[in-house]
Amino acid sequence: MKGKKTSGIFIAIIILLIGLAACKKENKVPTKLEIITGNSWKMSAMNCNPAITVSSMPFGVSDIYPFLPECIKDNYTDFYTNSTFISYEGALKCDSASADSYSGTWSFSSDETSITFSNFNGVEGTFTFVIDEITKDKISLRQTLNSIGDLAIYTDTTGLSSMITMQPNTKLTLVFVPK
Repeated sequence: MKGKKTSGIFIAIIILLIGLAACKKENKVPTKLEIITGNSWKMSAMNCNPAITVSSMPFGVSDIYPFLPECIKDNYTDFYTNSTFISYEGALKCDSASADSYSGTWSFSSDETSITFSNFNGVEGTFTFVIDEITKDKISLRQTLNSIGDLAIYTDTTGLSSMITMQPNTKLTLVFVPK
């Protein structure tokens, strides 16, 4: 009788262990597609190397993000599984007459080491970036700018205008975090 009772307990323990193993949650690593389409993304950094030259400053600037107007910093983008995206103006708009959102397309390269956008943030054309990092907490994209010379006139909040110049093969890095 004691042997049957022990066997019953042993079988119950095995069934319990099998049941617990079946309930164990899998730690599935999300794909790049799942990551990029799983959040709204907001830019948190913009850097360049080598530094750009700003005529009104006695030094080069590598960390561009602090110089961006707040009306750009609050924008965000949603990516969709059908290879489209929508970039939204945040609460602050740089130009009240501009659209509230811009749409375009995106695609990974076949090996998912780069991403190409069309009409990125309302700018016509195609832009390809190397993917430096893509996690659930951060997307880091890099593009080499091959142009040389004067890029734009920048006017800061005090009204001071400066010419922005870059060197050939400047690497521009954009970092995005979940909104």
